[in-house]
Amino acid sequence: MTILLSAIYNLQYFTRKFREILCNMYTLSEIMFIANGGSMEQYLKEFLSINNLSEESISNDKRLQGLYERIPQWLSEIEEPHRPIFLLLLKYLNYFNREKVHNTFVSVYERFRLSETSWENTIYAPITPKRPIYNGTNEFFSIFREVCNPEVRPTRIAFQLRDFLKMFNTSEVSNIVLIDDIIGTGTTFRDFLNPLIEEFSHQFKNKKIYVLCLVAHPKGINKMNSIGKQHGIEIHCINGYGLSKAFEQGMLFKTEKERIAAKQIVKFYEEKVAKRNDDIMGFQNSEGLVAFFHNTPNNTLSTFWEQEAKVTWHPIFPRTIRGEELPIENSVNTLEAIKKRDIKKNNLAKVIYSKIKEKLTNGTTR
Repeated sequence: MTILLSAIYNLQYFTRKFREILCNMYTLSEIMFIANGGSMEQYLKEFLSINNLSEESISNDKRLQGLYERIPQWLSEIEEPHRPIFLLLLKYLNYFNREKVHNTFVSVYERFRLSETSWENTIYAPITPKRPIYNGTNEFFSIFREVCNPEVRPTRIAFQLRDFLKMFNTSEVSNIVLIDDIIGTGTTFRDFLNPLIEEFSHQFKNKKIYVLCLVAHPKGINKMNSIGKQHGIEIHCINGYGLSKAFEQGMLFKTEKERIAAKQIVKFYEEKVAKRNDDIMGFQNSEGLVAFFHNTPNNTLSTFWEQEAKVTWHPIFPRTIRGEELPIENSVNTLEAIKKRDIKKNNLAKVIYSKIKEKLTNGTTR
């Protein structure tokens, strides 16, 4: 057993060294050719231009404030010959400020209304994490509510879908619309929806599910379709933007040689930085290039967001560390708990009213 473990360790060590040597094989001129040259300032200017970000929008966005200072810090941990590759990736990163989130939701909501004749018979809910927390979900769902207001009545908004299904009769509802910022691998969607379908199968019967999101990856859409077939439910995804792999053929690099070289270099840093193996090259190899004003999804390359890196690292768009969100106590703030408290208050009011009425009838009131 000891010999086997030693052999595995040696294999991993030499693999890392081989990749390091391979990265160093590419000369500065070759890498600059891959990245089409250009200074840091030029790449940043193009990033802002592609994302329609003005100087004013930068000053109004907390995530973008200090960007000019963060980029040199970020690059300082990257070997100088490799920096143009990361600047090229930054150039094409899809950034969503609040305005872009709002405009994208306007577009997907309008497309939903045009495609669904029974759009008025709909309830709307965010795709929430397993434990109730105040995080980015609340941010983008509040923006979506701005978009659909006043057409959607407050009674059709389900902040926690499980509580909503427990409390209300949804027999007349035709559609359930789920709101999310990104559908990446589809894992979050699966973990959210499957337990609900199992618990409330009768509530989902004869209903369509729509997912309105800002960004979606084909892998996630395929998983959604599989879940729909598994449960015999019609599921549609309406997304504002697609999420392609950064190192997909024909995306950012002109030749196959350039693509392979750049991917090898970036993977070398990803393996050094990512705290979890699953996040190397983005969650489950998503190779995403996307960030939002409220957070960065783990589908994005971890070298852009990892705050708990195994080495010294200065991420350019830090991802909120799990545990920094504000917890919401189920026993206090869920819809079901609120309903129980209201029932208790109503019952207490009835008892008090009954006692007063009794005293009035008996003529004992002072």
